[in-house]
Amino acid sequence: MTPQPLHATQTAVPPHVANATRARKRRVLTAAAVTLTSCAAAGVMLNLLGTRFHARIDATATGEQQLAPRTRALLESAGTSASGYRVIVATDLRATDPRARTNLSDVLDAMRAYRPDFAGTIIDTSSPGGVEQFRTLSRELYERDKPQIDAHLATLAKAAEAAKLLENDLVGTLSPQLLKVRDAIPAAAANATAVRSYYENAAAALRVRAGDLSRAIADAAQLAPPTTSAASGTIPSTDKAAAALRTPVEGASRDMAALARELDRMAQAGASQVDPAAAEAARIAAAQASQTRDRAALLIESLKSVTKVDATRVADVLKAGSAALVLAPEGKGVVAIDPPSILPSGAWLDAAQASNNDLRRRVEDILATSIASLASPVRPVLVLMHAEQRPFLLESGWTDALRERLALRGIDCVEWCVIATPGPDLSSLSDAKDRPKVYLTLATNDSAAAPAQGALTGAQRAAKLAEEVDRLLSAGTPVIVSLAPSMLPTYGEQDPMAKVLQQYGIDAKTGTPLLTDVLTQRGRTAETDRIVQGTIKGDDAHPLAGAVRGVPTYMTWAVPIEQSPDSAARAWPVLTVPVSAANPPTTWSESEWQRFRSVRREERALMPDAPAFTQGRDAAAPAKPLTNSNGWTIVAAAEASQASGTPTRVVVVGSNDWFIDQVTQQGTVVDGRPAFQNPGNLELLENSLLWLTRQDQLIAQSATARATPIVKAIPDAPLRMLRIAVIAGLPALVLLCGGIARAVRK
Repeated sequence: MTPQPLHATQTAVPPHVANATRARKRRVLTAAAVTLTSCAAAGVMLNLLGTRFHARIDATATGEQQLAPRTRALLESAGTSASGYRVIVATDLRATDPRARTNLSDVLDAMRAYRPDFAGTIIDTSSPGGVEQFRTLSRELYERDKPQIDAHLATLAKAAEAAKLLENDLVGTLSPQLLKVRDAIPAAAANATAVRSYYENAAAALRVRAGDLSRAIADAAQLAPPTTSAASGTIPSTDKAAAALRTPVEGASRDMAALARELDRMAQAGASQVDPAAAEAARIAAAQASQTRDRAALLIESLKSVTKVDATRVADVLKAGSAALVLAPEGKGVVAIDPPSILPSGAWLDAAQASNNDLRRRVEDILATSIASLASPVRPVLVLMHAEQRPFLLESGWTDALRERLALRGIDCVEWCVIATPGPDLSSLSDAKDRPKVYLTLATNDSAAAPAQGALTGAQRAAKLAEEVDRLLSAGTPVIVSLAPSMLPTYGEQDPMAKVLQQYGIDAKTGTPLLTDVLTQRGRTAETDRIVQGTIKGDDAHPLAGAVRGVPTYMTWAVPIEQSPDSAARAWPVLTVPVSAANPPTTWSESEWQRFRSVRREERALMPDAPAFTQGRDAAAPAKPLTNSNGWTIVAAAEASQASGTPTRVVVVGSNDWFIDQVTQQGTVVDGRPAFQNPGNLELLENSLLWLTRQDQLIAQSATARATPIVKAIPDAPLRMLRIAVIAGLPALVLLCGGIARAVRK
C-alpha cells in the first residue's frame, strides 16, 4: 500500500471554526496591547508625578535613609527667599574615588529633594565641559548678586568723583598754600632753611599723592567697569577696586592729619616765635588740611561698605583650582570646605572601613556644619570651669574629641580653674569680646581632703565653684551645670550647688543618686551607670528633649532632679529614667551609697552587701517631679526671669563626666560596622549650646546622631494584617489571575 502524504490525511478545518480562532487570537493580542500600553502610560505618568512630588520612605528606626532633623532645620532657615543654599564643588574627578563621588551626590540629591531651591554643583576641572560649567555658574552668580554688585558700582562711581575732588584739593589748593607758608617765613627766623624745606617737601608730597589718586581711579575703573553684564561672564572685582582707591586716600588722610597738627601749632604760636604773615598763612593751610582730611575720612568710610560679593569670592576660589564652597541665600555669606573632607581618597575610605551610610552621614554633617555657620553668625565660646587644684582639662586629653567637634562648628573652648584665676583667660581669642560665653562646670568631689597645708578642701572648692556659678547666673550668663553625688547632705548640710539651683526651679537631690538592681554572673549588685534614650514628647516638651529623643546617652552616677517649690522659674525635663513598677523597685534613689562609690566599679559585684532598696529610707519615685516628667528626671532645662527682661537660661545635667571623651567616644561594632555607642552625649551638649545662645530654631539631631540602622518594629495591628495578606492574599491573587486568563481564552 502506497503511503499517503500527511497533509492528505488531515481533516479540513471548518471556516467558522477558523474564524473564531482568529478572532480569539485578535482579542488576546488586543488585550495584551492594551495592557502593555496601559502599563507604559502608567509608567510615564508616575515619572511625571515623581518630578513634582518627592517621597522618601525610610523603614529604619533611626531615620538612616533621610536627612537628619538638624540638616532639615538648617535648610529651612533660608526662609522664603528666592534662592536657598548652594554647594559648589570643583575638582579633578579623575583623582577622586567613585564611592566618595556617589556619597556626595546622594547627599546633594537628598537636600535638593527636601528643598527644591537648594542647588548642588559639581564641576569636573579635568573635563572640557568644566570651563563651560564655570562660565554658566559665573553668569548665575552674577544674576543672583546683581543688586549688590550694582549698589557697589554706584558707590565706586561716587567714590571716584570724590577722589577726583580730593586730587584737585591736593594739587590746586593745599599744595600752593603750603608754598605760601614757605614763602611767608622770614629768612631771619630761627631754622628758617629747615622749616622752609619742610613745607616745600610737604607740597611736593601732596602732588605725589595726587598722582597716586589719579592712577588709583584708573585702576578702579579697570577692575570694576561701570557697565557690565552677565553675558560677559566676567564678574567685576568691586572689592579690589575699592581697595585700590582706599590705599592712596588713607595715605592722603594720614598726611592731612599730620599737616593739620603742624600748621595749627605754627598758627597758634606767639608773635615772638612766628612772623604774623607766616602764622596767618599757616592758619589758612591748617583749615584747608583739616577740611581735606575730613573729606578723605568720609570717602574711606564709603569705600569700606564695598565688600567682596559672594560671586567674586567664588570665582576667585574656583580659578585657583580644587575648591568646595557653601553659599548662603541672597548673597549673605560663603564658607569654604576642604575638598578631601567631603571627597576622601580611596586609601582613606579603605582604612576607615566604614559603610556607605556612615560615609554619607559624614558628608552630610560637614555640609550641615557649614550651612549652620551661615545660618547663624553666633559662635559661642565654651568655658570649661572647675575648682580643681590647677588647670588640667585641656592638657589631659579628656576633651580632645569634644574640642575637635566643636571647632568644626566654629566654637572655641577655654579652661577656667576658679580657685586659680578670677576669670577665664580669653587672650588667645582675638574676637572673644564680641562672642557669647557659655560656661560648663565639672563638679568637685566635696569629700576630698586638702592636698596640702593651706590648700582648700573639697567642700571649700565646691562652695567656690557654686559661688561663681551663682554670680554668672545672676548676671544672666548661660551655664551648663554638671552634678555629682554630694556627701554634705549626709551630714545635714546643703550642697552649695543644689542651693544655687533652687532659685531656678530645680531641686537637685545630690545626696541620693539613682541606683538600679541588676543580676550578674557573680550574683546581685547595684548599677550606677546607665544608657538613657529620651522619650519625652508633646507640644509642651522642651526643644532639647526632641534633640536627644531615641538617641543613646550615657550617664554615670545619675542625680535625680525634682521641682523646687520655692521658685517662680520654670523647669522642663529633658532626659528621664523610668520609674520602676516592681515591688521592691529595680531603680531607686539611694541614701547610703558612700561606701559603694569608694569601691572600683569592676569590683562592686564582689561586695556581699551592695546597696538595695530600703522602704522608708530610700525613694521609689520622685516626690515632686517636674511638669510633664514621666520618670526620674536626670537632665533638665530651666529659665528664670530677670530685671533686664531677658530670662536667664540654665541646663542641669545630673552626671559629672558625661561630656569627656572616655564617655562620648566609646565605640561598638554592629554587623561588622564601627559605631559610637553614646552619640546622645555630644548631641545634648551641642543642642544645649544652641538653646543657651537662643538659637532655638536650629535645635535638632545631627547626622552623626544616627546609630546603626535598625528596621522599625511593626505594631501588632499592622503586623496581623500583613500576615493575613501573605498567607491568604497571595493565593487569592493567583486565583484571580487564573480566572482572568481563562476568561480571555474563551
